[in-house]
Amino acid sequence: AEYMGGVLERLGMLELEEKILRQVDYYFGDSNFRKDKFLLQESKKDEHGYVALSQICAFNKMKALGAADVETVAKAIENSAVVELSEDRTKVKRRHPLPETDDSEARTIYAKGFPADTTLDKLQEFWAPQGTVLNITMRKNFNRSFKGSVLVEFATQAEADAILQKKADIKFNDQALTIQTKNEWETEKSEYQKNQKKAKAEAKSESKRKSAEDHLKQQQDAREKYLEDLKNREIPVNTVVKVEGLPATATVNSIKDHFKKVHPVAFVDYTKGNTHAFVRYETDCSEILEKAKEEKFQDSSLTLTLLVGEDAKTHWLQTWTEIYDRKQKQNPKGYKKQRR
Repeated sequence: AEYMGGVLERLGMLELEEKILRQVDYYFGDSNFRKDKFLLQESKKDEHGYVALSQICAFNKMKALGAADVETVAKAIENSAVVELSEDRTKVKRRHPLPETDDSEARTIYAKGFPADTTLDKLQEFWAPQGTVLNITMRKNFNRSFKGSVLVEFATQAEADAILQKKADIKFNDQALTIQTKNEWETEKSEYQKNQKKAKAEAKSESKRKSAEDHLKQQQDAREKYLEDLKNREIPVNTVVKVEGLPATATVNSIKDHFKKVHPVAFVDYTKGNTHAFVRYETDCSEILEKAKEEKFQDSSLTLTLLVGEDAKTHWLQTWTEIYDRKQKQNPKGYKKQRR
């Protein structure tokens, strides 16, 4: 029993060492090392390119393996073909310089069709017989769940090409896989993202167009209702006087100042350069009209006509419509401005 217990313990240790070796080889392998900013920075701190094993043991993946002991890690990687230990066995570095060019693209294949609960260990076990696997990248969703697709980097392009040639026969738990080159996958992905972006832009544009049409329809309906309501609005009586014969020097202020001398003026409707204007009084001005006619404006005699009946109604309807349209133009979204 004691002997069997010792054998099982040793087998467990060998399995752990194998996992440690695979993980450390991955950290310092060509694929990961050239992109790992932390390891690159740490290796540059040492004149020989070493990184402290204590730093490696602190990585989350190493902790998850149970490889927190420096000596255990050193023993596991002492015969690695990728890394070598320092003489005191406390540091580790790459055995060979990092290649100047990165040819990993040609050595990497894309495969999808794996169940969402597939683990990295299962993937490594599945791909190991297919060639020397340097790296397996499990693609993840935003919530970190497995998407069911991987990028597998082999040691040589020949190994990757061999996978592509027999891809129709490669199955995972009797499930067929979609396998293609990384370049083909990236091209399709780029095209898909481009189409998605275009579709979203078109949908957004269509939504904006529809929203603009709906808003315009609402404005038109509101204007029609407003004009319909105007027909029932009470028309102020004897408050508007049409002024004719104005000189070119006339201004809104000068006209208002002239006519308010005989009665309070509410508003002057006048466009610079015209010879006529409309003066709207605050109240009934019929009794003071004759007096107003006697007053000269800048040495000019004016013709004053009190608008009554249909003329007054037409004037007020046009004025109210112009005011409404002007407010809509100033505030196109239709929101009521807050009074200060």
